[in-house]
Parts: sequence; C-alpha cells; structure tokens
Amino acid sequence: MIYEYILLDSMGRKEKMIIFEGKIVYDEDDNEYCLEKQIGEGGFGKVYLAKRKSDNKKFAIKILDNSFSNEKAYTSFINEITLASKISSRNVIKYEYTHTGEIFKELGPYIIMEYADNGSLEETLVRQKKIERQFSNEELKNIFLNLAKGMKDINSKLIHRDIKPENILWVGEILK
Repeated sequence: MIYEYILLDSMGRKEKMIIFEGKIVYDEDDNEYCLEKQIGEGGFGKVYLAKRKSDNKKFAIKILDNSFSNEKAYTSFINEITLASKISSRNVIKYEYTHTGEIFKELGPYIIMEYADNGSLEETLVRQKKIERQFSNEELKNIFLNLAKGMKDINSKLIHRDIKPENILWVGEILK
C-alpha cells in the first residue's frame, strides 16, 4: 500500500511525502530502517513494523500526520515527544529516535520505537473473552502492577491523554 502525506516546508508550502512498504527512514546515526508493513493507525498517524538493516532488529515506526493546525499545535507536539523520549522505564515503550521533520526534510516527522511483539492488552482481553477464561488473581495483579508502574513513570514527565487497552502493549511478558 502507498500513503501520501502532505508536509509543510519552512515557508508553509505544501510538499508530498510518499510512504510505502520498503521505504527507508533513518535515525541520527544514519542507520537505515526499512518499513515492512502497517501495523496500526491512530490520531497522530500510522504505525509500521520496520527492520533496522544493520542487524535486522524489529522496531515500530510511527509516521506522523504533519497537518498541525498551527505553530502552537506543532510546538506542543514537539514538547510532548521530547518529554516522552526522556522516559526510561521497564513498563514504557522506549523511543529510540524522534524525527521532527527538520533533519531529513523529505521524510517529515516520525518516531522510531521499541516494537511490542505480543500485541495489545485489548487483543488479550478479546482472546480471554472468546475462550471464556477468566484471569487468575496472580495474572490480574501482574497486569495492574505493570500498568501502575508504567503510568507512574509516564506521569513523572507528562500526562498521557489516550489510555486505553489498545495502547497498552506486551513486549514479551512485560506490559507497557
């Protein structure tokens, strides 16, 4: 699939950015990440599964919709990703690199993040309901402790405004 994004350059002129499977994006060390497939979509943009070419490690890359309504909205977004990239916690998805659209101008804004390989809490809840299996007390305790730790660490830097089961992800057996 091919997606077309409209970017605004520094003069406010519209430019097109084409995103497709196989597209390459970069981090600050010029590592190449190849977009493999779209794995999600949200209010800020689309999320792709990608592999870093140097070691084939998987990452999630959020390609952000650059249609900010004004300079204040863009500045707010930059502040939020700057703060989010400073969070270091076992229970929070790690931001590996945030691109504001300034360095690789033809690519627009994107975030290279830790890849959650075991899906979302929402998918887990749906599976449990489908097989009519309740969580054990130990499983529930683990889920709530992971959630509380992650939210405490996030809220030490910023306020998360979109808490829902589809945004809570499993990396291995750890909930983030």
